[in-house]
Amino acid sequence: MLLNRIPSGARLLSLCVLMVGVACRYEVTPSAVPITQRGVGLALDVINGEPKPLTLLKGQGLFFVQQLRFQVLVTDFAVPAALSWLEQQSLFSTLDWTGIRVVDTDWEVESGSVPSYEEHRGYQGAAWMDQRFSFTLQPLDENNKPLGARVTLSPESFVLTRQTALGWSSGQPTRGENGGNRGQYAALDLSSGGTYTGTEDDIYQLSVVDAGKLDGTARVEVTSIRGDSVEAPVAVQGAVPITLGAAARGATVTFSSTDRNLQLVAGDRWVVRVRPGEAPDAPEAATRANHSAMAEIRFYAARGSAPQLDLPETTRAIAVTWSADRERLYKIPVSFAESKVGYGLEASISLSPPGNLAFYEGGETFTVTVALTDAAGRPLHEAENLPTYAQFVSGDANGIQYFTSSSIPSGHGFFNEARTNIMELSVAGPKQFIEQNYVEGAEPESYFSREHAFPDTGQIAVAGFRDPSLWQTPVPTSVKVKLPEDARQGTYVALLKVQREFMGEPIYRLVDVEFQVGDTQRTDYTDASGDCSVCHIDDARLSRLRHGGNNPQVCVVCHSPRFGVVSEHLHAIHFFSPKYVMPREDCSLCHISPGSNTRASVAVCGACHQAIHPDERIVREDDDPHAACATGCHRDEAAGHVRLPPQ
Repeated sequence: MLLNRIPSGARLLSLCVLMVGVACRYEVTPSAVPITQRGVGLALDVINGEPKPLTLLKGQGLFFVQQLRFQVLVTDFAVPAALSWLEQQSLFSTLDWTGIRVVDTDWEVESGSVPSYEEHRGYQGAAWMDQRFSFTLQPLDENNKPLGARVTLSPESFVLTRQTALGWSSGQPTRGENGGNRGQYAALDLSSGGTYTGTEDDIYQLSVVDAGKLDGTARVEVTSIRGDSVEAPVAVQGAVPITLGAAARGATVTFSSTDRNLQLVAGDRWVVRVRPGEAPDAPEAATRANHSAMAEIRFYAARGSAPQLDLPETTRAIAVTWSADRERLYKIPVSFAESKVGYGLEASISLSPPGNLAFYEGGETFTVTVALTDAAGRPLHEAENLPTYAQFVSGDANGIQYFTSSSIPSGHGFFNEARTNIMELSVAGPKQFIEQNYVEGAEPESYFSREHAFPDTGQIAVAGFRDPSLWQTPVPTSVKVKLPEDARQGTYVALLKVQREFMGEPIYRLVDVEFQVGDTQRTDYTDASGDCSVCHIDDARLSRLRHGGNNPQVCVVCHSPRFGVVSEHLHAIHFFSPKYVMPREDCSLCHISPGSNTRASVAVCGACHQAIHPDERIVREDDDPHAACATGCHRDEAAGHVRLPPQ
């Protein structure tokens, strides 16, 4: 935890008395890691064989590779052939895909005037994903002649390496799209009936898992975005309805045909949308609008042993070769430019003083101000305003990153660098009551929490696509925060998350400052999870990984259900990480308090099992969100995951 430069009690009073007429503020020491002697860390991208050009700052000279992303990507399939494209047509087609399997499926529903959905499928297990690839870099001048030493990047030089594949489908289920079904269903009658009694729209997928006729030999698996699913495949018989979800929900779909020889083909799929109080839309074959696929090899966060990359200003390209395809050469174009600011990122938070000069009181309003500089202390914005969203869009924001929405899904720990970025300030407390919030849109009852995005993502960033003049709206550096009248006593935290991408250097910062409410008695978190620094040491320390913070306990402040519950994120990342050293069923490395390693929750299980228990109250009367899984209903099933206490 960063220490707050705040004298307490009389010391603060005397300090402010001496500073009559001067604004007295709380200050937080920036946690930025300065540019190392190795130089500036760069991000290199080669996507579908096309290198992303680099524009570097003049006068720097010495660099190292902080991130390398070698990726294949296609986002416009008319048919669900994502895996086939990866295996047979992409630049990764020469790799060994033996053993590939789906290890994670995640559904998302996008609301709007025309609701759409996305299904994300994470693939792992292919033989190539266990291979140890390397990349060789060679700077070239304008005549393609080598400059300086050749540099080799290998997995040993990076904290994280990720070799994975992902496929996803998105769109609006509509009738008439034939998609990728291989069967010929001219004589197939798809009809629906009953009335759906659920409380929210749902989308069901009907997938043929075993080929066969409509006589019970074909089997169709029914799965729901919200989890109200038929868990086992159901046999399909002519004119016999398949229930969508629980029988009590009423909605059914019937497959029937006058062609006695009609065969359903394994792998074919239909999508059905159901709405409360209505019969479901009759499904059509593969009614998905778009199908996409991606696979990548990613090196992330270079270790201290990563080699330096000397790029004099005569460099015009970096030649990249891959150990799996040494005959192919990729050239990253390089240019140099001047700037009034430099590399690096320092972030700070300051608070206006409390009325009694010792601590804030319930109902009090104070001002939180943020400031961003480069590593040399040069401001990245005006004194009272950050860059406008228009400046960010035009690339005139000194690299400060605002809200960006990517069509590439994050995929539960598979591609988590391709998610939405938001510069955000959060204020929460007191620390001893900060805990997981499991209810979407609900204010936490046990602690105070306020969030502020720079700029407002809905009113400015998103609405600006309809009214571009909104992008010219000033983005003040200061935010007013009012505490509730009944604010609980203890230590509160103000937290700033910010990202900068400047002339090839991506950098992330998470800084926080603590302040007192109600009295001067400090309080602390009561989280029972263990010390992450057991594993995250040296180059793998959390301050070098996204979002760049040092204390994982503050993650709860921002990661409410809107951005994904913390426990779901952490379990997904570690369960799918080949570098996690402990057996997945042994929770004792992180859960160090007695009993905490036998608790579970829907959010934790949801790290792997998507959309379970929809619209159900699953906690006990004491409202313990950990009470209902491994030690409750699912003792037998959970035994494979969690080491339960003896009976």
